[in-house]
Amino acid sequence: MFFEGGLVPFVVVVRTLNLHGTLLVYFILRAVNAFRMNLMKNYFLSLSDRLEDSARIDGAENFRILFQIIVPVSKPIAVTIGASCWAL
Repeated sequence: MFFEGGLVPFVVVVRTLNLHGTLLVYFILRAVNAFRMNLMKNYFLSLSDRLEDSARIDGAENFRILFQIIVPVSKPIAVTIGASCWAL
């Protein structure tokens, strides 16, 4: 979890996803690793279920709950992941 696979698996993934020669390589592939995904998972699990329940009582559907409640509340973890990727 703390070590990456190395250069060869990284190049294989970049070629498989046709990302060679783009700037997306620096952001997407560095943001997706086991430690950061575990960090995000634990953040989303720590959110209160009452947020979703209160939105359902008000009549919100799944997409509205996601984009108007969950995404704005998850800005701190997005900034944390983005800052840790930029520091590499």
